[in-house]
Amino acid sequence: MGVGPARVKCAVLPRERANQSSAVIGGTMLVRLACPSHHISSTLLRGAMVAQGQHQGLAGASAAASVPWSLLHSDQPAGALIFSVNQKKDLHQMAEPTIFSNPLEKWIFHKTESVFFVDFVPKEDADVKIKEILDQLETVPEDKREKLTFEDKCCTGFVVDDKSQELKVLCSAHCLDHLFTSGNPISAHEIGDLYDINIICDHYDHSFRKDKTVDKIRYYSRAHIVQIDCEKDLILLNVSKKNVLGKNGRACRHSHPALVPSKRHLEPMEKVLMVSWPPFRPRTVASGKVSHCDREYADTSKTDLVGYTMTLVEVNILSEPGGSGAPLLDADANFTGVLHGGADGCSWFISLPDICQALTSWGILTQ
Repeated sequence: MGVGPARVKCAVLPRERANQSSAVIGGTMLVRLACPSHHISSTLLRGAMVAQGQHQGLAGASAAASVPWSLLHSDQPAGALIFSVNQKKDLHQMAEPTIFSNPLEKWIFHKTESVFFVDFVPKEDADVKIKEILDQLETVPEDKREKLTFEDKCCTGFVVDDKSQELKVLCSAHCLDHLFTSGNPISAHEIGDLYDINIICDHYDHSFRKDKTVDKIRYYSRAHIVQIDCEKDLILLNVSKKNVLGKNGRACRHSHPALVPSKRHLEPMEKVLMVSWPPFRPRTVASGKVSHCDREYADTSKTDLVGYTMTLVEVNILSEPGGSGAPLLDADANFTGVLHGGADGCSWFISLPDICQALTSWGILTQ
């Protein structure tokens, strides 16, 4: 495959990195020029660059010719002299690969400040109504319905809007899918009548764990459900910023910035990262690679009692109960999916188009 003319810059690596032969940083190739002398002359530099350019399959002569003469003319101190090559792609060259280095993964880890633990707690007087819905739908075996009338349901959520005095938190709906089907959807108002919704932010949980006080009390922030899409497995919560609790049960003084939709088009083998919050396990982070970008629900399950219609992205990441609703992040730390579930060593995420369609219809995103 042909490569167009190259533009070259020079730099000097410190002695401790002199053994590094080459690297790619931000789309720029840095190539080390070996030179045993104490100083590197301009002639040697020009010749070495041509040789290295030919060795790397680059337009060596063009590369050397494009180096500023001021850099070539001045002697450089001992060490490893490198030049950077910004190649001009021809029309048939593939796009540059996504760079997802270990330092970037560690940086994305700090996106946990945008992730919440979400707990749906049945209200004291809601058991009769919940049982009535279960009996009507008949999607749950009869011997398991009684337990569901009193059982908490939890999932992971993340901030998708922080522009006003309130946070909008997106999470999965299927932790409550014993209460709905696509043909018999439940409204946000009905869920609000049946469940109290409690959330915890990462800042609060971190301070709570550091506190060694005996018999300490865990405080929850109250959220309210404002939207649900039963077919796409999505719920939107609303919580006042001043009601998000931090250390000692006071208002959290930290920000909870919204994650934004990815601008990338996912492709197989692209590396991605998930930040989830299973019960009592905050900051659960896992990375993996996309194996399929457009699974249908029937590809992942033999039964579909609800009637889900979303497209699913398959990723070789392990997931667990309570992690549903976790964001799938790309190399720019933008969300590209929401965890629906997993089995057999892989997980399925609600696709970005389905998420954006819901957020647009709810007024969170603009077209």
